[in-house]
Amino acid sequence: MKNDNKSLSNRSQKRKNRPLCKLNRLHWNAVLKSPASFNFALNNRGVATRASFLLDISTFMNVLVSDMNFVTCNIGKETEIGFLLRTWKDIAEKMKVSEWRVKQCAKFAFDRNWITSVQPRDTDEKGNVQSLASVKKVTEQYFSDLNLEKAMSEARASAIEYIAEKAKAWGLPVRFLLMPISMLRKIAFEVSGIRGAPGVRSILRSAWFELLRSKVMY
Repeated sequence: MKNDNKSLSNRSQKRKNRPLCKLNRLHWNAVLKSPASFNFALNNRGVATRASFLLDISTFMNVLVSDMNFVTCNIGKETEIGFLLRTWKDIAEKMKVSEWRVKQCAKFAFDRNWITSVQPRDTDEKGNVQSLASVKKVTEQYFSDLNLEKAMSEARASAIEYIAEKAKAWGLPVRFLLMPISMLRKIAFEVSGIRGAPGVRSILRSAWFELLRSKVMY
C-alpha cells in the first residue's frame, strides 16, 4: 500500500497542468486571436462571436476540461467515497463570474454539442422527488472541433492506468471511484432497504459494504 501511494504521489499534479489541459488553453488562445477562422466561433449569420463573450466561453471550456475526469469525461473529481460532481455554482466560482453567465456559456456549448448535462432524480423519506447534482460531460464532438482528438486519446489511456493504480491503493473497485456520490447513496438505499441510509463514508465501515461493492463492479 505504501509503495502504491508513493507511485500515486509521484504522478499527481495540479489538474490544470495536465498536458491535455495545457494544449486546450493553447488552442483557445488561437481561437481568441482569430475567431473568424473557426466555424464554431461564428454565429448563425456567419459573424464572429463577440470577443468578450468568446473569452468567457474559452474560460468556461478550460475550467471544464481542467476539472474533467479523462476516463469518463465527467466534470468532477474521484475520491475515496465516490465521484464528486461539480455544480454550476462550483464552475461559476472557478470562473469568477455569475451563475447566469455560466448558463450563457453552457448554452453556447450545448448548441454545439460540446457538453451534456443529465439531472438524476431520487425520492426523499416522504416520497417526494428531489433532483441530484447534474452529471456534466464534455463530448467527443468538442475534442474533434478543437482538433484535440489525438491528445484526448493519449490522455484517456494514461488516465485509465492512473485510476486503476488509485483504486488499488485505496482498496476499492475502479467504478466506485468513478460513480457519483449521490448515485452511490442511492445504491446504498437499494442494498440496505433503509431510507436515509448512512453517508458513503459510513458505508465504507458498514456491515453491508460488501453488498454495495458487489453492485458496483470493477
